[in-house]
Amino acid sequence: MFNYRLSPLLAFAILLLFSLDSIALDDSNIELSIPSVNGKVLWSDVASQLGDQLQLDHESLQQMLPSGTLDLGAPSVMLTLLTINMAAGDAISFSIGKDELGGQALKLKCRRGFFVGKVGPSAKSIAKSSLVVDLDSNWANRTASKPLVVFLHGMNSGPKVFDAMRAEVRKLGLASASVGYDYQRSISESASQAMISLKRQFSASDPAPELCLIGHSMGGLVARQMTESAAKDPLALDPSFIQQLITIGTPHQGSNWASLPPLSAMFTSDGMDTDDMLSVILHRPSSQGVRDLIPGSPFLQSLNSRDRRDDVRYTAIIGTVSPVNESQVIALRQALQSMDQQGTLLRLIRPRIKPLLESFDELSAGKGDGIVSVESARFTGVEDQVKVAVSHFEMIKQNYDAPEHLVLDVILDRLK
Repeated sequence: MFNYRLSPLLAFAILLLFSLDSIALDDSNIELSIPSVNGKVLWSDVASQLGDQLQLDHESLQQMLPSGTLDLGAPSVMLTLLTINMAAGDAISFSIGKDELGGQALKLKCRRGFFVGKVGPSAKSIAKSSLVVDLDSNWANRTASKPLVVFLHGMNSGPKVFDAMRAEVRKLGLASASVGYDYQRSISESASQAMISLKRQFSASDPAPELCLIGHSMGGLVARQMTESAAKDPLALDPSFIQQLITIGTPHQGSNWASLPPLSAMFTSDGMDTDDMLSVILHRPSSQGVRDLIPGSPFLQSLNSRDRRDDVRYTAIIGTVSPVNESQVIALRQALQSMDQQGTLLRLIRPRIKPLLESFDELSAGKGDGIVSVESARFTGVEDQVKVAVSHFEMIKQNYDAPEHLVLDVILDRLK
């Protein structure tokens, strides 16, 4: 057993887990670059820059953030930052890059409302609530001759992540909906509940509208299960109404990095050490939804044994940009390899190390998007597969002010 030490980092973790989808004050993004000194960053410097950016009290922000320093060169820290990004979904992300002078820097991206919003005891993430369907009020009129576009979010996210994308879809004259589900439940159960909820929504419509499903990450697997499941449920919508499926950064063959532990198990008051890294490696996901994502899981074996439907138009959008640079990938690989040396007791945990050592394509630029490898995002039996130079969570970014939105452009083109 490992002795987890509670600290202000745990408070930050709890804040994160409760605020992922409860904040709607301001969804604009902020980006910070905090330079290091001798490869180390002070968390107090992070608080100062955030305070200046958000016009908030530095001292209060510092209480929300970890204390002490972050060694940007430590492999265990890089592994921790990856875990934070997976746990946080699209709410907040950290990476290690270069400052203006070429030195190492901690890069932070987050939704402005993450720190500005008020999070109380009643705050609740949509990912942990019952399945909900957020449907355009005028959907019936808009679906008379056009499909309804239904979005499904990824792990640790929620329906609101697609608000900006849905607004763009409406400009084409299409109606939209966004489904929120509990990612901790099995993917099959989430898909079944989504089909039941959609049938209830369309109970007054005869027939139900044709659907185009768009799923990001785990949401793409939920959408595949909805589309291709052979199960017959009289309470659920008939899958024949699904005419199109678009997956975005979806791990069709699974992702070992998705099985890393939640943020709350990662932090200590005195920095990262070997025990912390071991706790990451030894962790086994407790929720069925996360276990479904592991390569070779029974769910994925069943899903990938099916044929594509001839009456469905399929598209797979695949990201090729990783937030982890090559030197960091090499350092992580070396750290894991050192734990797998002949004669060490750590070889006892080889079953956990080996899958991660075999999964570095997920983290390598050109071979993965930081979470899902290009090969895993490929959709077997689908001709329309589009690579985009975007990382996993940037695929569904909310800011469309830039002149080019690679993923959105593909989606809008396929919906025409």
